[in-house]
Amino acid sequence: MKGLADYSGEFLPKLKLEDFSHDTLVKLLTLYSKLYAALDGFWYLTVMERCGNKEALDYDARTWKSIVKYEMRRITEGLNIHGNDVIALMKAFQIAPYFQNMQYKIDIENGNHAIFTVTHCPTLEALEREGKGREKEGKVRFAL
Repeated sequence: MKGLADYSGEFLPKLKLEDFSHDTLVKLLTLYSKLYAALDGFWYLTVMERCGNKEALDYDARTWKSIVKYEMRRITEGLNIHGNDVIALMKAFQIAPYFQNMQYKIDIENGNHAIFTVTHCPTLEALEREGKGREKEGKVRFAL
């Protein structure tokens, strides 16, 4: 049963991702990326409710420091991305789940210099809509 557009039909006990069409797999990957970002948001809000925003920011930064190492290693190995330069990093960013939710532009100057410009970030947009000023408290830091 290859090329499924959705899963509205009968239950398939041996269903595999390969059974879905290309377009459906792209939709599913997009959904997984949104769920990944939502998990981060729910986790952060839960910690913030219990410990306050300052502690939540600290835990968030520590958690992301760990997940980024885990995620990047698996992405680069899984897609055969080689190198320890900015180009390899930008390739991995293009594939990373969280970045699928953003709109961005990448300008590569050379293997040691790139400009990564985020033009739309749903997380920042949500914080700005919230109107409590939390978007001003966090800082993005990369230690590469």
